[in-house]
Amino acid sequence: MNQTFISRLAQSFLNKTFHQWLDIDLEWATGRHIREVLGQALYEQRQAQLQRALHGERVEFEVQSLSKGMLRHLHTTYIPDIWEDGLTHGTFTLSTDVTELKRVEQELRDLTRIDTLTGLPNRRQLDEQLEQAILRSRRSGNAMALMFLDVDHFKSINDSKGHGVGDLVLCEFAKRIQSGIRATDMAARLAGDEFVIILENFNAVSEIEAVASKLIDATQVPMAVGDAEISVTTSIGIAFYVAEELTPNELMAHADKALYRAKAAGRNTFSVYGK
Repeated sequence: MNQTFISRLAQSFLNKTFHQWLDIDLEWATGRHIREVLGQALYEQRQAQLQRALHGERVEFEVQSLSKGMLRHLHTTYIPDIWEDGLTHGTFTLSTDVTELKRVEQELRDLTRIDTLTGLPNRRQLDEQLEQAILRSRRSGNAMALMFLDVDHFKSINDSKGHGVGDLVLCEFAKRIQSGIRATDMAARLAGDEFVIILENFNAVSEIEAVASKLIDATQVPMAVGDAEISVTTSIGIAFYVAEELTPNELMAHADKALYRAKAAGRNTFSVYGK
């Protein structure tokens, strides 16, 4: 970097916000090179944009900066200070802290992928994760499994106890299936009383069948709902995927067919597609 470029990066004016964010004495910082004031890490985050601004380009960008132990998301604008001689003698800088806005935006994005009743991933996130799981299975040749579950006779619970109680049952059901699988597996609420579980990285079909039996046992334990106890059961359909030409929807359809076989067999049991 030549001396002319360095001199153009000297700080000539700093406001109180700059002091609050970086805890830097403004008198000390005035006239010093921006790299010395910001530190190497923060300077390098902005160096390319500064070069563009010093060549006469207005630059807007967003960056996350860690200072004083706080991570800020900043929207920054560099406006070149072009004099009558046509040369850029420096830049005007405007940085706005948009950390809270980014946090709210992330929360809204998360809400579109989470079932608000149970807190489990919703259909949208399930579709994303199932597609990725199938791609991983196709590349590695390792099998994956999909479970399709619902609450047996759930309509009668809603009809006799009311939808409020029905919602509590769904929440408790979601907790039980979540606690009955590994952290690497994913349980999602599809719709109503329908739930789906994606399972990867297992060695034998028997492992998945053991998980299904465990979930059935966990579901049967009476649920404390308000002042009453409600006993429910679940039926489970299981489909396997092993590096074959099968779409996510087709795999879901296989698990759904297995679920209805479990229901036809008397409910409170599981069935494996094609077995």
